[in-house]
Amino acid sequence: MRSISHLPGVAETWTDCGRIAILICYDIEFPEVARAHAESGTDILFVPTGLMAPFEVVSNILVPARAYENQLYVAYVNRCDVEAELRYCGLSCAISPDGTALARAAGQLHGLPTPVWSAGAVR
Repeated sequence: MRSISHLPGVAETWTDCGRIAILICYDIEFPEVARAHAESGTDILFVPTGLMAPFEVVSNILVPARAYENQLYVAYVNRCDVEAELRYCGLSCAISPDGTALARAAGQLHGLPTPVWSAGAVR
């Protein structure tokens, strides 16, 4: 991997599957952040997060919307367990540029969905 872009708020890396970038947690909830990546040429956004109940709408509605409105892939990886009074809702997913789920974990089940992405499909 080699770094190809270091704009304010935008850092990307080139891989065999295209340009990838990482957003963290809450960043995916803001359209402008995903848009900046799309405009800089990002193909795939990876989003590690710690989303808690009752905010499942982020994984179910906002993540597919960000993929669709920016025409890029989004891999959303959420924690799924309980810590003290906090319940992390899981719902990790891989979303295609048309907003459909390529893979989705079911709620509190442990494990990650395994999407099949090829370099040709991403570009």
